[in-house]
Amino acid sequence: MAKPQPYAVQVTRKGVFVWIGLLFFVMGWMFILGILVGRGMAPVSLDTHALEEELEALKAAIVEQEEEQLTAHGGADKGAADLGFYEALKKPPPQHTARAP
Repeated sequence: MAKPQPYAVQVTRKGVFVWIGLLFFVMGWMFILGILVGRGMAPVSLDTHALEEELEALKAAIVEQEEEQLTAHGGADKGAADLGFYEALKKPPPQHTARAP
């Protein structure tokens, strides 16, 4: 029995470009088919306008609740009282006089 001869594989520049072109063609065709098949096939239709209105209402309720808590605890007045320390720092230190023994 004769030993089979191994095949010689030649990779030419033209062959590489053909395979790359074929690969891009197949990928592009699959992408287009995916768009055509998937168009209008979403299982859930969302009403975004109603969701946006609900979100705005929730945000307004949270802001209103925070304002009520701030006024109930008197938080607006505390911020003004804490700034007196910085005014005291701006004044020059008092001059000390030396005592005579």
